[in-house]
Amino acid sequence: MNLLEMPHTLSEKIERLLQPILDADGLTRPSGADEKAAWQAVLEQLADWRRDPQQLADEGVEPPTAALLEATGAVGEMLSNGGVEPPDTLITNGDGGIAFRWRSGQRAWTIELDSDGSIESSLMVHGKLVWRHSLHDNPIEVA
Repeated sequence: MNLLEMPHTLSEKIERLLQPILDADGLTRPSGADEKAAWQAVLEQLADWRRDPQQLADEGVEPPTAALLEATGAVGEMLSNGGVEPPDTLITNGDGGIAFRWRSGQRAWTIELDSDGSIESSLMVHGKLVWRHSLHDNPIEVA
């Protein structure tokens, strides 16, 4: 896909968000048994949240919708199947969104799905934001 072409499918969107980070960091690697087990734990956590999204509700915290949890599960499957290492953390963002987060040395990167359907990836090095890409104009369906 050309950089100027707008991604339409969820897999194209994830590819667009990941490619610069993967090029910079080389965070893909062959999946071994440990990586598969770690991804399975992440996907099971998402499945548990889908069964009961209200467990994520807290005072002043909006839980993700069932549709956003479904989309996050699809993203997790794509990342796992694509050979991306499992995230260090899977968290809610407090505004009805969910973020996958990775750390490698002084680098940290995220893929965040927001409650409005937008997706964003970012890369931080030594605590400074060095790259961010958002797909706010072409959201995923979360209604």
